[in-house]
Amino acid sequence: MPFKSTNLARGQKELLLELRNNLTYDSSLSTKLVQWNESVADCCRWAGVKCDTRGRVSSLDLSGESISDGISNAGSSLFSLVFLENLSLAQNSFSSIDLPFGFGKLTELRYLNLSNSGFSGQIPLDFSNLTRLRELYLDGVNISAKGSEWCHAISSSLPNLRVLSLSNAYLTGPIDSSLVKLRSLSVIRLDGNTFSSPFPEFFADFPSLRVLTISSCNLSGVVPAKLFQNLWLSYTKFSGNVSESIGSLRMLSNLDLRGCSFSGPIPSSIKNLTQLVYLDLSINQFVGSVPSFAFLKNLSVINLRSNRLTGRFLTPSGKALRI
Repeated sequence: MPFKSTNLARGQKELLLELRNNLTYDSSLSTKLVQWNESVADCCRWAGVKCDTRGRVSSLDLSGESISDGISNAGSSLFSLVFLENLSLAQNSFSSIDLPFGFGKLTELRYLNLSNSGFSGQIPLDFSNLTRLRELYLDGVNISAKGSEWCHAISSSLPNLRVLSLSNAYLTGPIDSSLVKLRSLSVIRLDGNTFSSPFPEFFADFPSLRVLTISSCNLSGVVPAKLFQNLWLSYTKFSGNVSESIGSLRMLSNLDLRGCSFSGPIPSSIKNLTQLVYLDLSINQFVGSVPSFAFLKNLSVINLRSNRLTGRFLTPSGKALRI
């Protein structure tokens, strides 16, 4: 290894050791930090650590390490690992410590996962420096913010975001239209929040959106026809008939409408969803005869229970089943 690279690697190792020494964690539950051996010269071989070709730490996975403290301010050595592109602190126990300032120093980040880490509080202002971030996971983080607050904080800071996951983050609505600035979003997960508002029509304006999960969010109203690949709307407050226009969502592979209040017949246009693999229409108020599913050759899971449907339906294999 060239001299400069050797010095760089030594500096990265020192930062990692300083980070570990400042962390409070349960060594009996740790599977990564406890294996960081100072006698191993190459820290790139340590559990949870990956480096680029120049020996710089580019990926750090400290998920599930029972960490409870040690990253509470911008001075943490974590935020000196400025070449990080991927960082996960998910599934830890930070005991409601506020999201610290400092993440904004990691300007190379593409992936950040803080889900169920125990952090809480508002999204730090220095997130605005993370302009290269592609994926953000804050599931289970107690953000406790209104729609106008969290939507503006994210849309004004992370222009290249593709995956936004904020399930069970104690968010309230209505969801603000500023979110539509994120033109690259392809995955949005907002399950388990309390929006108590109509379904945002502007969701139809995301040009790349393929996955939207908003189960148990107390949303109501009409879902706009949009080319999703996955549509998870279980246990929301949607009601009325499902429009025949659903047949235009021809790339749809997963459709979950269980536990809503949909009524009327199952639209016959569902036969056009030839890419469908998973279909759950259970626990609704659908009535009438079941349409033919014989054209849905990829369908492997179907659930129609707890409706008021009659007759038999043909599976893709041609087998007739009773309701």
